[in-house]
Amino acid sequence: MSLFDELSGALSSIAGVLSALGPRPDGDPAGMRALARAIEAEAETVGTIASRAGGLPGEMVFVGPAASRFAGHASQVRGVVSSAAGQLERVAADVRRQAAQVERAQQEYDRARKGLEDKIQDLTAQLRNASR
Repeated sequence: MSLFDELSGALSSIAGVLSALGPRPDGDPAGMRALARAIEAEAETVGTIASRAGGLPGEMVFVGPAASRFAGHASQVRGVVSSAAGQLERVAADVRRQAAQVERAQQEYDRARKGLEDKIQDLTAQLRNASR
């Protein structure tokens, strides 16, 4: 087998690997991080609402069974709203993790593709030189 045939075969093989690499992973890591920041801002707002909801009964100046029930309900509302704030914070963290995963996958794809394209260029140059 001649050098030309070996280089042609290697070039064809690498082109096949490049084709098998498939499309670049989808996703917008920067957009995902922006979404996470927006969710975190909402979590902070909801957390502020929760703390204010818990403070309402202390600001009130009446007593009796209705006041006790109201204080109990306010406490329940604070708990529910605090839980919602925590859930939003967890969602934001999940979105950040997913953004990092997408970014890593895209970087790995880009490195692999560049390496294959560089090898194709190198083999093409060698093939040109071998055909002279």
